[in-house]
Amino acid sequence: MFVFIKHELMLQTISTEHESSLIYAQTIQHGLLPKTRHFEKFVTDYFVIYKPQDKIGGDFYWLTSKGDTIFFALADCTGHGVSGAMLSVLGISLLNYVIQKNLKNIGDYLTELDKKWIETFNNELSDSQYNNDWLEITLISFNTKTREFQYACGGGEFAIYQNNSINTYKGNSFPLVDGK
Repeated sequence: MFVFIKHELMLQTISTEHESSLIYAQTIQHGLLPKTRHFEKFVTDYFVIYKPQDKIGGDFYWLTSKGDTIFFALADCTGHGVSGAMLSVLGISLLNYVIQKNLKNIGDYLTELDKKWIETFNNELSDSQYNNDWLEITLISFNTKTREFQYACGGGEFAIYQNNSINTYKGNSFPLVDGK
């Protein structure tokens, strides 16, 4: 009986530690997402629905500006939970990196992102059994001065509601993949 109680207490401790770790990871992941103030800097009429399947996950949205251009991304990474969340952190980091480049077309940013994504998973420590690390992403840019709108999608699509109608835009059907 004592052994059973001891094992039960150990399982409860492990479960509590795991739950605390997930809650902290959720705080970190949410900390990487744009806040209300970031959206309000650029737009007045918007909404965000973000509901990961688990506490953390592979979906993310991203927003930044560079000069007169606003960039926005919606993305879905492989997996749920911890693995999806790790890939979403990678996706956000790579977006922050590639957006610093001076490229003319929005699709060129996704090409750069794809190169960095592949580079991340092509190393000698990588196990060939894990080759399903993908990212579906829609990247949009809007120049506030010229009013030029561009988009590029790697396996994604998006909709714009304007003048009481909804228009759906699709990119190609190929997500960014790890290249294995």
